[in-house]
Amino acid sequence: MDSVLLAEETQSAQTFLLHLSQREVYFDLLDRAKDGVLRNIPSSVKKFDVSVGEDGLLRIQGRLRDPSIPQQPKSLILLHLSSGLCRRLIDTLYNVD
Repeated sequence: MDSVLLAEETQSAQTFLLHLSQREVYFDLLDRAKDGVLRNIPSSVKKFDVSVGEDGLLRIQGRLRDPSIPQQPKSLILLHLSSGLCRRLIDTLYNVD
């Protein structure tokens, strides 16, 4: 068995971890989402113009609205600061000890 991860496998693993992280904090919101449409959005999240992306992740809509631009560069993934994954990303990206 080869120990090298393919790009598709890495992307799938990242998406899976992001789903777990969002479920940790936003499980009620995600459970109420039907067909990618969010319902009864709490005010703490509503102010960010949140929607469910094609990948099933909660995303904050950015200022770029051009349909020719792929979704990922124009919408950010919503992560809560209390999420373990979010803390790990911050620590890794900013080398916080």
